[in-house]
Amino acid sequence: MTDQEQARDIIFVSHANPEDNDFALWITLRLAAEGYAVWCDLTELLGGEDFWKDIQNVIETRTARFLFVTSDTSTVKDGVLQELTVAKRVAKANNLTDFIIHYISISAKRILRFQDSTIFRST
Repeated sequence: MTDQEQARDIIFVSHANPEDNDFALWITLRLAAEGYAVWCDLTELLGGEDFWKDIQNVIETRTARFLFVTSDTSTVKDGVLQELTVAKRVAKANNLTDFIIHYISISAKRILRFQDSTIFRST
């Protein structure tokens, strides 16, 4: 395992803000409670930051899995699509299989209960 692979220890939660915030926060807190290191803008960003550099850096250097919360809004929102583009580039450049996880299509009006976080565990 290379140094770069060892540094990849974060699940990055990509979602439409503010439309999918409730679900993104719920899944972030659930994964963190299970012991995973999770990066989500709702828990990691402070106001007034140059957030795009932070987001890009985390995806490029620390992300082990990129969790793309798929919804009607996230599939058309520029910021989310930029994150997904970076994730695709990182996956291809580093030959990372299963790097991007497309998670359940949701409506901003409903929150789906996530019962089994074992899909994130290494086998």
